[in-house]
Amino acid sequence: MTHDQGLQIELKRLRAELAERRATLPAHTVRVHQMVQLEDLEDRVRELEERLSAQGERSPGQGR
Repeated sequence: MTHDQGLQIELKRLRAELAERRATLPAHTVRVHQMVQLEDLEDRVRELEERLSAQGERSPGQGR
């Protein structure tokens, strides 16, 4: 498995976890810790997307 493939797998897992947590949020009275968890997951997803995007922009001769 390449580094990119590992990042893709982790990104897919994080997106699934984020979707699951969003689906289980109560319609009212969302607790602070629930919002913090969502924001943390969103940040991690964004970070991985940026890393993958940056790696995709590099030419093959530039390494990792």
